[in-house]
Amino acid sequence: MRKHLFAGIAVLSLGVALAPPALADPDKALGACATCHDISPAKNKLVGPPLFGAFGNKPLGEGIEVAKWDEGSLDKWLANPAKMKPGTLMSYQVGNPKKRLEIIKALKELK
Repeated sequence: MRKHLFAGIAVLSLGVALAPPALADPDKALGACATCHDISPAKNKLVGPPLFGAFGNKPLGEGIEVAKWDEGSLDKWLANPAKMKPGTLMSYQVGNPKKRLEIIKALKELK
């Protein structure tokens, strides 16, 4: 009996350890972004380009020299947009790497 109990606990522990990570809540992670960017497929033409479907695609507009938005390019952009595109209207910078990761995860989900 005791042997089976320990085996069951080990299996449960393993199941918890292998559970997929929780998905980011796009509305929460992109709250500050939604001030200037549309995060829905509706495209309400706010100040910045729409973020819905942006991950994995070429940046809209001129002057951003990346083939497509991926983790690396988004991390650099969010850390300092003016460094990637001098004269950009986007003045919002995300200094916290964890916060940038949350935003990037949320952008991946906007499909």
